[in-house]
Formats: sequence, C-alpha cells, structure tokens
Amino acid sequence: MRVDLRTVMAHPEAVLQDEWFVPGGPAGVATRRFPYLLNISRVLTGYKMRAALRGRATHAEFYAREHPAHGLQISAGIAKAFAREATSRGASPLVLLIPLPTDFSDVRKSGAWPYAPLTDELARAGVATLDAGIP
Repeated sequence: MRVDLRTVMAHPEAVLQDEWFVPGGPAGVATRRFPYLLNISRVLTGYKMRAALRGRATHAEFYAREHPAHGLQISAGIAKAFAREATSRGASPLVLLIPLPTDFSDVRKSGAWPYAPLTDELARAGVATLDAGIP
C-alpha cells in the first residue's frame, strides 16, 4: 500500500496500525483531541507512567519476551541479521550495547540491566556483544 506523507502526518492511526507508539495506540501515547478525559486515562495507564510508578526505565518493559510490542524479538532480530551480514562479508561483528542514563539507576535498584534479556538472547545466538554499561 502506497501512502502519501501528508496522510500519515494527518492521520497516523489510520495508516500505522502496527505501530506501537502511534498517538492513541497501545503504548498509551495520548493525543491532544477531545475527549480529554480519555486522553488523561491513556497517560495514566501508559508505559511511561507504569515505569515511573515502578521506578524503572521507561523502555524496560519492552524487553520482556511476552510484551505484545515484541521489542526484544525485533531488536534481537536486527542484531542477528547484522551479525550474519557482517560475517558474510568477512567481518567480525560486534554489537555495542550503550545504556541510557536511566539504565544506571535501574540496575542499582533491580540488580539487572533493563536490556539484559537482549544480551542473553544475543549470547544464545552466538552474537558477540560489548556492554558499555559493565566496567
């Protein structure tokens, strides 16, 4: 399906049905439209609010294997495809994991990096990683 950029900008929810972060979408990203009460409820139940209430990094829940956005599977798939492509070209692939500032407070509280499931998945697949968060 070919779509004009103006259509995407004017009505992203109509075009990007599989996009997790589309305004009003599954991630709880609020829109600035009437009814405003519904928008407030989306903010209060959205991923950012859940993370704040738990004292976690906002992106941590997307690394859960069972999360409906499939962030872990998508991220791992991209890294694995990169590693296969690099290997096919005779290079030695290395995936660099760079923590965000909120990841450091997350690891202090929970004892694990929010992206640890990704690190584990890549290790199982034999993809070399370098975790910039580990001294």
